[in-house]
Amino acid sequence: MPPAPDARPLLRQLTPGPSDQRTVLIHPGGLSSAHYRPLAATLAARSTPYLVDLDALPQFVSAARHGGAADLSWIADAVTAVLDAHHLLDPRTTLGGWSAGGTLAYAVAAGLPPPRRPGLLVLLDSLPPWSDTRHDAIEDTAALLPVFGRYLAARAGVPAPDPDAIRPATPPGQEEPNTHDQWLWGLRQAALAVGALDEDVSLPGLRKVFQSYRWGLLRNRRIGAGVTPGTLTTPTTLVRARTSIIPDADVPGWRAVPHLRTVLVPGDHYTMLTEPASVELVSAELVRAGPTQDIPTARDPLRLGPR
Repeated sequence: MPPAPDARPLLRQLTPGPSDQRTVLIHPGGLSSAHYRPLAATLAARSTPYLVDLDALPQFVSAARHGGAADLSWIADAVTAVLDAHHLLDPRTTLGGWSAGGTLAYAVAAGLPPPRRPGLLVLLDSLPPWSDTRHDAIEDTAALLPVFGRYLAARAGVPAPDPDAIRPATPPGQEEPNTHDQWLWGLRQAALAVGALDEDVSLPGLRKVFQSYRWGLLRNRRIGAGVTPGTLTTPTTLVRARTSIIPDADVPGWRAVPHLRTVLVPGDHYTMLTEPASVELVSAELVRAGPTQDIPTARDPLRLGPR
């Protein structure tokens, strides 16, 4: 059965702001779009913020329910079309996105002719579209659970579980527990301790949520596939969270982008959208020097980009 149509718009203005500067952020789902409210409020004094919510596309949502194995080659065209229809494709626009939204923002910008490209591209803890990292880490339950714990905490609005507190535990009533269930049950205990899960969440329910999360990561790895580095000359900023979702093996991938600067902000991949210190830094990058001006290269504390 095909997914039901979503009533929400693909593109919406988050809050009023100056008409001569626009900031468009692509949201890949996972978290509620309400997580952008602090950022939108900070941006509004200098730019009009818009959100492209990919969860409004039924095919995109459905792709995370089938192991992530879906053709997403159409998605950059769909986003380009809606931005074009609202006259948001020109140098007055800063284009960006969080997580896979930034990966897609790069793919959209790379597919545009120079006169229609954004004046500035800002990627919020995003993987390179040409990432060649294998899926091993996504398939490794123990390695993925700390990230999953931070995701659950962000959804609940509570501090993330201590990764050291996530240890295998035997689920009650299982005579022959498997390793996967033991790790999930250990995560459940750690998440309960900080309020990231409700007491009534069962092991089968947690299995389902975790599988959906993992499939969503696999789907997001396919966003922007086929884009090659070095094809975009737009000034680009990679904003990386201190506790980033970008695997170390993918970090060097961004070095191939011309005119890249990088910035490190507090928090983790999920709290960077709401933590006040991070929001201030992210909003400053989104309106940095005005999108039509050249952006100098800064020395990179993460050893990325030109030295």
